Amino acid sequence: MLEDSLVKRRLRRLQPASSGLASLEWLLVTAAVAGFAAVLGVAIQQILEDSRETRVDSDVRWLEAGIAAAEISSEAASMLDRSGAQPDAQSFPGLRVRCEELARLYADAVAKSAWVQVPVDVHEPTPTTAAVTTTSTPPAGLNDEPDAESEATLPDGTATTATPEPQRLLWVCQLTSR
Repeated sequence: MLEDSLVKRRLRRLQPASSGLASLEWLLVTAAVAGFAAVLGVAIQQILEDSRETRVDSDVRWLEAGIAAAEISSEAASMLDRSGAQPDAQSFPGLRVRCEELARLYADAVAKSAWVQVPVDVHEPTPTTAAVTTTSTPPAGLNDEPDAESEATLPDGTATTATPEPQRLLWVCQLTSR
């Protein structure tokens, strides 16, 4: 028996220690996982930075500012159409502030924004008493080209003179580019 125990001890010494190998394997696995996590973290960070950075072109910013100014001007026109009155600058304090704010918001593309009045032609149909003809040729006395005086003769012989279109003033947000 004594000999068996000596043989078993010698055999144990010849076999490599499994506890040291196991800890070395876990250390390598842990290091590999940590390295993979670090590489993955850097890759995700780069992807997020790339998605946050959008190419800012001054022409694009100018278009964005123009769209915002058109929206503000459209709101002013619709308010005018609802009320029917000619408003003054104080009628639109919120729109004026929003317009003037565009120069700050789009400072890279807009040099100045101003709340101004512009004349706009009002195109309303003029009533006519001309008779409706069913022929494809124009009635006698009418020529296809208007004269320099903008005068036309109706079929009943009545002469009409073109009057200038009436104008009304609209408040708009006007931008000046850099």
